[in-house]
Amino acid sequence: MVFKATLGHGVWFTKSERSIVRLMKQMAQRYSIKIKSFSVQKDHIHVLVYPESSAQPRRAKANFQNFLRLFSSQMGRKYKMIFNKLGIQAPKSIWTYRPFTRLVSWGKKSLNSILKYIEKNTLEALGFVQYSNRNHRLDLFLKKLSQEWRV
Repeated sequence: MVFKATLGHGVWFTKSERSIVRLMKQMAQRYSIKIKSFSVQKDHIHVLVYPESSAQPRRAKANFQNFLRLFSSQMGRKYKMIFNKLGIQAPKSIWTYRPFTRLVSWGKKSLNSILKYIEKNTLEALGFVQYSNRNHRLDLFLKKLSQEWRV
């Protein structure tokens, strides 16, 4: 999953990373979601999750949806308070888009590639690795969507 936000004004997710991770872990535990990997960046959050094996398939889907809803709404409330403390007018929604989710096969090869992507993204954000442009379907879709909104 990727949670993408528009924060601005020097407000970044990385400044409150501990509380974000704590909130994410609380929500995951509440809805029987296992967090395999996550990365908190300035304006987005990458999360690799899967449902606990004890949950039934329909219950697992509902738990996942509830996790997405509750985490994103709690983050919105949290950042609304942060904007109020700083005296900045909070945007209507901090989220630029809905959380981007993708089902992936749980093979060793695909898992390693996802973990490497999350690690690379973290290193790019920290400045240890030079940013490389990605040309995958999400980027193309978001670029097309933003062009349509400008017209």
